[in-house]
Amino acid sequence: MYHIVIPTYNRENTVIRSIKSVLIQNNSNFIIYIIDDWSIDNTKERIKPYLEKYKWKILYFFKENWWVWSARNLWIEKALFYSKNINNDIIVFLDSDDELAKDAFLNYTKYLNKYKDISIYKFLSKDQNWNQKSLIDDNKIFIAKKCDLLCWYKIYWEFDTIIKLNIFNNKNYRYPENVNWWESLLWFSLIKKYNFIFINKYTRIYHTWNNWLTRKILNNSDILNFKKISYEMIKTFEEDYLECWAQKQLWIQYLVYARMLILSWNKVESINYFIKWIKYNLDFKRIFLYLISTIDYKLILNNILIKFNNILIKFNK
Repeated sequence: MYHIVIPTYNRENTVIRSIKSVLIQNNSNFIIYIIDDWSIDNTKERIKPYLEKYKWKILYFFKENWWVWSARNLWIEKALFYSKNINNDIIVFLDSDDELAKDAFLNYTKYLNKYKDISIYKFLSKDQNWNQKSLIDDNKIFIAKKCDLLCWYKIYWEFDTIIKLNIFNNKNYRYPENVNWWESLLWFSLIKKYNFIFINKYTRIYHTWNNWLTRKILNNSDILNFKKISYEMIKTFEEDYLECWAQKQLWIQYLVYARMLILSWNKVESINYFIKWIKYNLDFKRIFLYLISTIDYKLILNNILIKFNNILIKFNK
């Protein structure tokens, strides 16, 4: 059985498209879990006819202030509860503004049967204009081990990931709820134990509403969040990065952590991590950004530079 979670918040105009993309699949062995994070639009009213028509196929949960990761964790618990065959059931993560390709389940089933010993499967995705959102370097099916994933040398961008439900019998494998928007903490924990298989079949359509930029305007909440993320990544995976010769990714964590520390007035520890970074990577642009951070506690200069950089990016496009 496929367990499809759709976390949503104020997406009345897109969540129906996500639901329909599951209903049209050539496979009726699924349950959809809609996790509504206190939407204040007409989401519930829009999906009500589907809840009535497919009452045994679509389950709806509504609660205040879940956030997307907390919502996904709740859904994992619901899938474990409703599963009748935990060793064969599959979890599919689907955002409420995206949709499955029409033959997604056919491809899922084909490769689940072909590679039965694998627990985590990643398929390709495209955006609504049919442009690539993910890429496998050699464009072939391959099984990635820990070092492949930590080095990022074969794998790029967004993938459609499905996971065998029995992995989540281990309570340690959950989305972190103390930080926001950083699912890599879960994925990196999984790759320490499991291999991932990458399959060159398109199964997901990601709807892109804006051009993501390399940097965003920061506020104090962002600083706290990024500081927690970088700390957790360094504390948990530093030895793995070094083992896999993925120092570049580790250096990035050092620098981000150093900047967030200095912006939160922790100078001594910040300088220690800045030295760790600069020993390996002499990048004058990032050195300049760090030096500005030492005096820019109100983020005025930082955000002016980011706005200017964003204008240049838009102009060049």
